[in-house]
Amino acid sequence: MNEDQLYFANEILKQLTRIADALEKPTTVAIGDEYEEDRRKFPHETYADYIDRLRANQ
Repeated sequence: MNEDQLYFANEILKQLTRIADALEKPTTVAIGDEYEEDRRKFPHETYADYIDRLRANQ
């Protein structure tokens, strides 16, 4: 693997780790329409980022 491939593999691993963490910790925030509405406000945000942001705001 070259340096770029390692970088992207590491970024993917970070996102997967955050998603796994989000799935382990239940959230009381409704997911669905609110998520779609936020996708317009934060177009580059991943689902894991969304879960992290919701938890930070609770």
